[in-house]
Amino acid sequence: MPAPYTHKSLDGVEDSAPRFGVGESQEARFANAALETEQTGLSHHRLKSGMRQAFAHRHEDAEEVYVVISGSGRVKLDDDVVELERLDAVRVSPGVIRSSRPAATGSSSSPSALAAPTTAARSSTTGGQTSRRDRRFPRRYVGDGC
Repeated sequence: MPAPYTHKSLDGVEDSAPRFGVGESQEARFANAALETEQTGLSHHRLKSGMRQAFAHRHEDAEEVYVVISGSGRVKLDDDVVELERLDAVRVSPGVIRSSRPAATGSSSSPSALAAPTTAARSSTTGGQTSRRDRRFPRRYVGDGC
């Protein structure tokens, strides 16, 4: 059983994006192990200037909440595109395909967001392993809308 609380800097959590071959477009810090979470998860995603998220994905059994902590951008949720600004939050149901990108060309700030998946997503976000019930989609899914 972990301590009653855990305090960590997200900058001190390993950036997993280079290990997954997507380091040129984003940072991805999965903080579950560092925070010793048992029933929730937390990750920090930062898109590099002018870059889209490397792939779209979905979780079959997990709901996620994303909070934009800086910058602005848009997220594609199945066929819908939603514009997001600093401190906007979006809840994504299980099964919804999601991807993100910075705001329109000329924006001075790429988005940085926290994602808080439910326990069901921990197996795929802890250590970055994709379970058989979760799925990545190629960049072509992202399309022009996002």
